Amino acid sequence: MDKYPIIVNTIEEHKKHKSILLNYIKDFTETFDTQINTNVERLNSDWKIPIEEKREYLDYFYSDVIRPVMVTIGQQLGLGTDYTWSIKNSWFQQYGLNKEHAWHNHPDGHFTNCYYIELPDNKYKTEILGIDGEKIQFEANEGDVVTIPAWMRHRSPCNGKERKTVIAFNSSYTVG
Repeated sequence: MDKYPIIVNTIEEHKKHKSILLNYIKDFTETFDTQINTNVERLNSDWKIPIEEKREYLDYFYSDVIRPVMVTIGQQLGLGTDYTWSIKNSWFQQYGLNKEHAWHNHPDGHFTNCYYIELPDNKYKTEILGIDGEKIQFEANEGDVVTIPAWMRHRSPCNGKERKTVIAFNSSYTVG
């Protein structure tokens, strides 16, 4: 493993999942106002929508998409076979032209994760800072889940013309 544990896994059957997830997200955005325009964020997201609201895209994501990747990450972390994983605070983010999310980190878990449902150009993938303040180089493409320690600062750079859509979530692993 490199200096920083940046883990990249590809979702099996991404093209099938992409279509289904984007339809669920579209339905959600037609029901709720998901526009966020602050000094930190300029994007569409359900982050600020009350958690009690039904999110069909997350039901599908949890049941049909992410489970195998969470198990693989546990193996990649060398946790053996006696561990459990959990996900907390999942949400989608969509970036259009000139939309972005400033440098931040995530306090609610061991890891933060990003599933690229749409990533038309990987130059718009998440940027991650090391302890030295330098950007960390890594490869990620549409259909990948990028997992990083939640304390690491990261951002979504200013997006180009084509829409980028992600599901972001925080996760933790418990051994024993």
